[in-house]
Amino acid sequence: MPRVLVTVGTDVHRFDRLMDWSEGLLARKDDVTLVVQHGTSRPVPGAENTEMMTGDRFAEELQRADLVIAQGGPGGIMEARSAGRMPVVVPRRAEFDEHVDNHQVIFASLLAAQGLVRMPQSSTEFQALVDTMLDAGSGRFEAEGHDRDEFSTNFQEALNLESTHRTGRIGRIREMIRKPRQPDTMTQRN
Repeated sequence: MPRVLVTVGTDVHRFDRLMDWSEGLLARKDDVTLVVQHGTSRPVPGAENTEMMTGDRFAEELQRADLVIAQGGPGGIMEARSAGRMPVVVPRRAEFDEHVDNHQVIFASLLAAQGLVRMPQSSTEFQALVDTMLDAGSGRFEAEGHDRDEFSTNFQEALNLESTHRTGRIGRIREMIRKPRQPDTMTQRN
């Protein structure tokens, strides 16, 4: 029985659109085990639902999954690819109150254009793509067989391009991540 992992990440916004699409998958394919990390979104009836997953559980579920369906954040995409999975990415959209802006749409579109993810544009496309990938067993690829350096380069380029479209809080966070942290001598104890 194929196993599908659906993950919405840790964002506080609900992502019920992806839950609806996932519920549609279960309605059409009764031979699928659906594991859903739903965050603040509603659970999917008939699925193995969990609000959040530990890092270890997420890594385990990635390894067990025949197909990974993820929101458009970089963390889940990178982890799915590193586990040898070709993720189906459904980016959160601001117009549906799923996020504050459309940075996930920009980022996922850049990765899809490079063939690093599959990104359906509608529920109909989603259902057809998931069916095709499950039937063909194309949710997995050999993690050792892909060029990790090329993926890392393409991923970083997509992050850089996406960041040119954004300002504010996320840009400041990225700068903090890139800068090495200086020891805080005021709080260190001997």
